[in-house]
Amino acid sequence: MNPKNWIMITSSSSPETFAIMTNDRIAWTCTCFCILIASVAAAVILLYNKTKKQERQQQLKPLPLPPMAPYTFLQIVHHLTGPDLPWFFLRISRAPNIGPIFRIQMHPLSSLFGRIITANNNCNWGPTFVVTADAKLAQMVLRDSANYKHPCVYGRFEKVGGRSIFSTEGARWHHARKAVSPAFHSKQIARMNEVVSCQIRQWMDNTFTPLYVNTGTPFDPSEELLRQMLKGISLAGFDYTISEEEVEMVLLEISIAFREILAQSINPLRDKFSAFHAAGRRMMLSSARAHKFAQSVLDHYRRRSNSMNSTIISEHHNNMIISMIANNDQYQSDDERCSDIISFYIAGHDTTAYTLAWILLELARNPAEQSRLREALRRASVDDRIHTPELKHVIKEGMRLHPVGTNIWRTLDKNITTEDYSIPKGAHISIATLSIQRNAEYFEDPDEFRPSRWEDPSDAALSAFLPFALGRRNCVGQSLAYAELYNTLAILLVDHEFRVVDEGRVDYFVTLKPIGVKLIVNKVEQ
Repeated sequence: MNPKNWIMITSSSSPETFAIMTNDRIAWTCTCFCILIASVAAAVILLYNKTKKQERQQQLKPLPLPPMAPYTFLQIVHHLTGPDLPWFFLRISRAPNIGPIFRIQMHPLSSLFGRIITANNNCNWGPTFVVTADAKLAQMVLRDSANYKHPCVYGRFEKVGGRSIFSTEGARWHHARKAVSPAFHSKQIARMNEVVSCQIRQWMDNTFTPLYVNTGTPFDPSEELLRQMLKGISLAGFDYTISEEEVEMVLLEISIAFREILAQSINPLRDKFSAFHAAGRRMMLSSARAHKFAQSVLDHYRRRSNSMNSTIISEHHNNMIISMIANNDQYQSDDERCSDIISFYIAGHDTTAYTLAWILLELARNPAEQSRLREALRRASVDDRIHTPELKHVIKEGMRLHPVGTNIWRTLDKNITTEDYSIPKGAHISIATLSIQRNAEYFEDPDEFRPSRWEDPSDAALSAFLPFALGRRNCVGQSLAYAELYNTLAILLVDHEFRVVDEGRVDYFVTLKPIGVKLIVNKVEQ
């Protein structure tokens, strides 16, 4: 009806007529509103039914397993037990027909039926082993506290020091982790950092400057820094001045034990008959000597504590790693305490030393980056050098390009799904940190040393940076490791220039390490 006519009618109509027309209009509006509500409700019901139907279809036809890498059991074992493992996973993850999430065949019979397995993606002989170079899946696995370390992966390291905080799960791990955590609070890190810095300066004054700087003799950063980090962790964490003889003994026995662990990984029969061949017996001797050394560290702490007046014992003394271990009543014996002492000595020196060696090598390869960092350190005050952004970026880039721990293994406590795949409960997941941190999806030109990429990193890049793992089983000593990295590099680089003489070679077992590198160091005047 024309609005003008409506106005005329309403104005000339009686009150009764107007009321009827108003009621009709209200009824019509309510009818339209009800139709609208019914339409929305119908749409919601249809969408709900469609979603449920899709869920039922997914249950009837679940997501597939990740693709199988085209290698048989023997080929996989060859790479898993060799120095090429991180690069092997990296090559597979970059293959266009595989992608960043894939399975590896770990059943011996696969060697006989390799063609059948590689042709059938859903064929899975034995337990499921998955490797991921995908940061989202890695984060999902590491942050789930129910996932755990499996003895088949970490149990072999118990041959060096016994069941420790590194290899165990459950109550044994929990009480040890809870006990030592206060030793890595900020106050303790500041104290340990002073101790390590003092150790590095003494090494520079007594060895580094007279033997290498003044003479121009090439030096091996891995060999030198392994010894200094071992001395540093011994003083800072255990209040124990380790002798030169003990340093060489610890490094030798750990090396011998790890070589035999590698040999037993290649040939499991060596493990079963280790008491009947020379190398197996020698590994047992290495383990016994490591335990004897750990016991001497523990006894030294107890003697010192007993000789000190309770009012003199400082807060720092009570909160050291060794005090947390020695005074934890939940340990069943000193053998358990010694196992954790050995684990902290091993983990506390080699990972940091090799990370420092990798960073020095990269800076020597890239003199422009080295000069830029040195200039930034010189502009800062002595106390502020460790806080310069340029140092932070160099350290992060060195750890991204050369993560010392290249594989983190976890076993799934429940089924998980990604956008494309389903991975069953009980699957063993290898989080290939080197492959993740060199994934072009997260980092442009991922194989290049480029510290400037950390000036304004994307959220994806930050999520893909996993040098110390995540979740409840992350590295308990990462704050100390960072403190050692920042202080040592600031001291070394502010007045010295490093050049490459020999790039050496890359080795891998447990850790990624540069072997046989030779650098020349020169004093750079202000």
